Amino acid sequence: MLNTETDPAVIAAVISALGHTCEEEACLAVLAFAGHRADKVRLAVAQAVGIGTETIAAQNLVAQTLIELSRDPSDEVRDWATFQLGSILELDSPAIREALAERVNDEYADARNEAVVGLALRKDPRAFAPTLEMLTSEWVYSLAIEAAGALADPRFAPALHAIAEWWDQGDALLDDALAACVDTN
Repeated sequence: MLNTETDPAVIAAVISALGHTCEEEACLAVLAFAGHRADKVRLAVAQAVGIGTETIAAQNLVAQTLIELSRDPSDEVRDWATFQLGSILELDSPAIREALAERVNDEYADARNEAVVGLALRKDPRAFAPTLEMLTSEWVYSLAIEAAGALADPRFAPALHAIAEWWDQGDALLDDALAACVDTN
């Protein structure tokens, strides 16, 4: 169907279905649609390719596609590509880190926050300042807590303790981040 279908909605549905197989061959088959003119098709690619690749060669192809999609004009495509690249794809490289760093100042908050988490998971120091900003902003989201926990920097402890005053009690994400950021010196 991918070779013959022209309706973007159908193409997106097929790509989505292939993504749910979590198979490398299916994942690689959808990469050719990353440059499709329809946002919904590019979004389907961004959502479909984060898992299912086992070989390094396939993971590198997926990473390159996600890097390209992380620069997409569509906010939603950038967000999903950045999420997949930063949090789902278990690969690290200078090119991935640079692509994530490009999104740290994205106008779309979801893409920006996903980029910070992706950098934090890779222990990239460029995640520190935006993580602290996220932790001390008026609206604190779980991605800020996740980034702080991943960086495990004791300088986040005061902000995390302040958040704990109003955050839902018993939240493992916050508890884990606090434990990771406690200065044991």
